[in-house]
Amino acid sequence: MTIRLEDTILKNLIYFEEYTRKAIPYIKSDYFSDNIDKILFDNIKNFLSKYNSLPSKESLLIELGEDSKLTEEQFQSVSKKISQYYFEKDDKPELEWVVDTTEKFCQDRAIYNAVLESIQIKIIKIKEQFLLYYLKHCLFVLIRMLVMII
Repeated sequence: MTIRLEDTILKNLIYFEEYTRKAIPYIKSDYFSDNIDKILFDNIKNFLSKYNSLPSKESLLIELGEDSKLTEEQFQSVSKKISQYYFEKDDKPELEWVVDTTEKFCQDRAIYNAVLESIQIKIIKIKEQFLLYYLKHCLFVLIRMLVMII
């Protein structure tokens, strides 16, 4: 079984306060590719913002349980993840390492997201150019047909 960096980040956001205070301002929800990770991150960040403290396992599960946007399957997945994190909570990494690793993760994801967005913009422009060319061609054919009729 491989350990995902996203899991390391989320796990430490839940119970490693010194890390959380340093890292949370730089982490964005869209840096996480898995929807369950995004849901959990948003809940951790909202709890921290609202109460200025780290959430307990129970408070996270209650908050998530009251989220009407979550399906039962999503709730079960995130609950399983939270339980696993709390099971492993005594396995605390060295602060400097986890901060450095998180910083690199944020930089990499920001670059990845920016490249992806620029590709999507380029695709949209290509589609627009193709559509414009196609419309011009159709208009040209229509005008030729009208000239032939007259």
